[in-house]
Amino acid sequence: MKKLFAYIFLASAAMIGVSCQEDLEPGGTKVQDMSGEWWVRYEVETSPNVWEDIGGGYYKMMTYNTASDTEEIWVDDLAHFWDYKVKVPVNLTSKSFSVTAATNASYESAVTIENGVVLTGEGTSVSGVQTDSIHFLASFDDDDVAFGTKYRVSGHRRTGFLEDELE
Repeated sequence: MKKLFAYIFLASAAMIGVSCQEDLEPGGTKVQDMSGEWWVRYEVETSPNVWEDIGGGYYKMMTYNTASDTEEIWVDDLAHFWDYKVKVPVNLTSKSFSVTAATNASYESAVTIENGVVLTGEGTSVSGVQTDSIHFLASFDDDDVAFGTKYRVSGHRRTGFLEDELE
């Protein structure tokens, strides 16, 4: 009988100890404000300051932190337009990013990204929801003329609402 009471006491003490533990907030990453899923369009300049959509609408792409969680992000088009995935240094204060001839992790090639920026609250989804926007110029060494065409990539952060899904 004493053993039964001892077991009950130990089990009760263990449950009380577990229930008193504080829930910890997991925190975020250094680049969390620049990370996310985006709906973007690819355009090419057909004449000075005239851009034409060449991709056929919106594509999903992602930006996210690297494993080292330093001041760089992955820019990944998820093989939708050109199949590129590159590490790009960022300026956290201005939420800007750029890189020259970065190694493409998707296949053997190089990608340049210029004038990249994430603008907080400056985007509008298809349904009219205000969200963040992303803009940058991309060029590729395996294009017809290596790095000869600059593609304007621009769009808005994915909201997750069904009416905003573009696929």
